[in-house]
Amino acid sequence: MTIGQFVRVVGVVAAACAPAAAQQVESKPKADGMIPSTFRSYIVFDQRADAKSPQNRTGKLHDLVTENNLNPVVAVFATKLPAGADEPVAKLVKRLKDVQTAHKAEEFGAFLLFAALDRDYIADAKADAAAEAVQAWAGSVQPGGVAVGLTKKPDGKEGDALTWGLAPDTTTVIVYNRMKVVKRWDLPADGLTDAAIDAVITEANGLFKKK
Repeated sequence: MTIGQFVRVVGVVAAACAPAAAQQVESKPKADGMIPSTFRSYIVFDQRADAKSPQNRTGKLHDLVTENNLNPVVAVFATKLPAGADEPVAKLVKRLKDVQTAHKAEEFGAFLLFAALDRDYIADAKADAAAEAVQAWAGSVQPGGVAVGLTKKPDGKEGDALTWGLAPDTTTVIVYNRMKVVKRWDLPADGLTDAAIDAVITEANGLFKKK
């Protein structure tokens, strides 16, 4: 499947899910199901390419799902802005950085999106302040190959966060490969424990053992 074909397919899926909230909930990614759509966000921190390279997406609206195409991916969605470099989501990012380094040749992709904006980035008056906070946090974490971005919070009305089944006060982690969900965790705000992080990393590494 090419990127163009994927975009057309997910466009049909998104349109089918749009009429009612109940249908949106049903589109939530499940193990052994396909991811429901693309996911556009504002990229705050991208160390995957040199800062002067056109491939560096820092400061741009970008769709990391389409970029990763059929590659193995771990997508992390946190609904609260980061507080410090020692918090659980930072630990997860550092572990994913190691996986990405080890499996760069296999084009493993990983990204973290903070679904914390009240509106789309270009329409949210607080977006720049949020981006500055995330940029400072990411600078202290040094995520390497894990791109970090911002997107609209799940509000139960519309948007990618709803299509993907994200919920307030939740950290969602989705491992997928060839656009197919392998494993999904929807964790409460304090649920990203060391054991949960270990489980995510085990699943991520398992993508390559299955080849």
